[in-house]
Amino acid sequence: MVALGLAIPVRDEELSKYHMQYCEEYKRMKQQRKEEAEADQCLPREKKPKIKKPKMEFPVYEPIAQNQNFDTSEERSMEDLSGSPDRMRSRSDGDVHLRKLKDKEGQRLAAEDNLSDKKLPTDFSTSGGCIVKDMIEMLFSEVPDLQLTATQILRKLLSKGVAHKVFKQNPAIEEVINSAGVLEKLVEFLMSVHSSELQFEAAWALTNIAAGPSKLTTRVVEAGAVPLLIQLLCSTHEDVKEMAVWALGNIAGDGPVFRDYVINCNVLSPLLMLLCPSSNLAITKKAVWTLSNLFRGKNPPPAFEKVSPALPVLSKLLYSSDIDLLVNVCWGLSYLSDGPPGHIQAVISSGVCPRLVTLLMHQEKVAYPALRAVGNILTGSHIQTQMVIDAKIFPILIEIFQNSSFRIKLEAGWAIVNGVCAATPLQIRYMVDVGCIKELCELLIMKDLMIVLDSLRALEYILICGDHAAKKNCTKENPFCVLIEEAKGLDRITALQCHDSPPIYQKAVEIMENFFSADEDENCNRPPQVDQTLKGF
Repeated sequence: MVALGLAIPVRDEELSKYHMQYCEEYKRMKQQRKEEAEADQCLPREKKPKIKKPKMEFPVYEPIAQNQNFDTSEERSMEDLSGSPDRMRSRSDGDVHLRKLKDKEGQRLAAEDNLSDKKLPTDFSTSGGCIVKDMIEMLFSEVPDLQLTATQILRKLLSKGVAHKVFKQNPAIEEVINSAGVLEKLVEFLMSVHSSELQFEAAWALTNIAAGPSKLTTRVVEAGAVPLLIQLLCSTHEDVKEMAVWALGNIAGDGPVFRDYVINCNVLSPLLMLLCPSSNLAITKKAVWTLSNLFRGKNPPPAFEKVSPALPVLSKLLYSSDIDLLVNVCWGLSYLSDGPPGHIQAVISSGVCPRLVTLLMHQEKVAYPALRAVGNILTGSHIQTQMVIDAKIFPILIEIFQNSSFRIKLEAGWAIVNGVCAATPLQIRYMVDVGCIKELCELLIMKDLMIVLDSLRALEYILICGDHAAKKNCTKENPFCVLIEEAKGLDRITALQCHDSPPIYQKAVEIMENFFSADEDENCNRPPQVDQTLKGF
């Protein structure tokens, strides 16, 4: 019997045997996991255009990506009800693209292939100099079958590179892409009218290259791919059209420079032709996604006169029953409405407001971009605000704010703030009647500094209207002061006078001095009651 606490001796040969068995088992499991992971890489994936973190005094969101081409920290301004210029809300475009950045598939659309479905020829089963040399020789041969085989092999390598983000780490991929004339040859294959399969494979390979770093997207554009891809939108082969749409979406999603280049190559007309009722759903979804990339960006924005012809088509697609299609249509409308009143009016005139009201009650995936579109429309003129009021949106916004997740609540809050800041006194009276004061006071406990500041501004506009109404009715009491106090707004504004942010505490002090100074004088000998809900939600 072995005493407790003593180790049992093991011979070196046995230890070595156990260790080798363990290593073999570990390698087997690792290889199995690798094969299972590669088996999951068979479907095309969407390219996710990247944005940089906006430089704002009070950042609303912190986007994940870093593409400097999509800095969207532009601010809009308008006059408050007292006539003095005041800054309206400043929205970061970063969270607009969280729908893309949060996708587990990565940051760009990557058309991937299951490398385990069809085995490569023996000579091409490993990476290295041999595969590069032989593949390039086949690519530049005059034999169509060899050209097709080489293009397929290259596409498979690129698919795997995109899937595992190994463009830089895999020498074979990097060497093929950097080899003189390879990209140009793939672009040349796009003109192979007698071989739709070669066109398809070449477009697929270019789609994956454009899904890589921006420098690779630049090389695809410089090789002359965009005009030929646009021509392929009129191909008689559905798979070729779909891959061409995909590639163009990747290129446009790289940033404003290539977005504008694709637009200036007259892509819109053939792209809209793909959105006719007879088109299959897969192509329609890809085309709408590509359109949304053409609409994106604010520094600079796309030329509105060149993209606005898509509005009538989007307004019809807004009645689709496909969830993914609705999501991209709503994002497209939110981008187009994120601009001056002229752009907003074009969106309203397309007749989308009634349908947007319905989609606000849809599942969160659709409701979120629909709310964004409504919020952008509410940054327009008071006439446009009235059109939104007539569509009965505000009662729904109040209901959504009270009964939704934090993400939706925040977006509904922004829409309410925008509506108040762009409203006339009569419109503000209506918004107060439907219950917006309670929601604005609740926004004061948010951890988001920008929405706290703009909620204070919205409450100030409401109080200015109350003062005007009191003078008109020859009364001393502002009717909205009581409503704000009942909604715990007074306690929260009082507490915000001690906020760390100078603009927030300055605005809180201004409101207290201009509208609640009498109450402050009466209670100057006792400390203010601090709302226990100020911890935020």
